[in-house]
Amino acid sequence: MNLLVAFSCVVIVLGYPTRDDGKPSQLQKNRVARAVEVFHNFKCDKLITTGGAVANPHFESETMAEIAIQKGIPAHRVSLEKQSRNTYGNIKFSQDLWQRAEHIYIVSEYFHARRGKRYLLQLDPTKEGKTEAVGYTPPAHHYWLSVYSFLYNGAAWVKDAFSPPK
Repeated sequence: MNLLVAFSCVVIVLGYPTRDDGKPSQLQKNRVARAVEVFHNFKCDKLITTGGAVANPHFESETMAEIAIQKGIPAHRVSLEKQSRNTYGNIKFSQDLWQRAEHIYIVSEYFHARRGKRYLLQLDPTKEGKTEAVGYTPPAHHYWLSVYSFLYNGAAWVKDAFSPPK
C-alpha cells in the first residue's frame, strides 16, 4: 500500500474485543454499522478498523473489517491496524493511514469516540477542525453499554489527567 496517497476522508473504528468463540461482539457490530453509515454519508475513501488480539487470539480489527466488507464496503477501501492494545494505540498505530486525510471521523460510543479524537489531536494538532468524534447510542435493550462506556471512559479521562497515554 502506498502510504503517501492523500484521502479526502477516512473513518476510524475504535477497537473492541471479539468474542472468545471468534464471533463479533455486539459492540463491534454496533460500531461498524455506524462506521459504514458515516463512510457512505460522507463518501469517504477509506475505513480503518483498529485493534490487536488483546482479550483472546482474535484480532479486533480483522473481525470488524469482515463485518464492514459484509455490509458492502469494498475490501480495497478497508485498512487494518493490528498492533494496538488500547484506544491510544488504536489512534497512534493507525497514524500512517489517517495522517494525510483531509477529514477524519472516529466512530465508537459517544464518550469513547471523543477520547479517540482527543488522542488524535494530541498526536497531530493540525487535524483540529478536520476531525469529528461520531458517537452512537446503543439500542434501548443495550442501554447498559452506554452506562458502562460512560463509566469506563470517564475513568480513562481521569487516569489520562495524571498519567498521559504513551
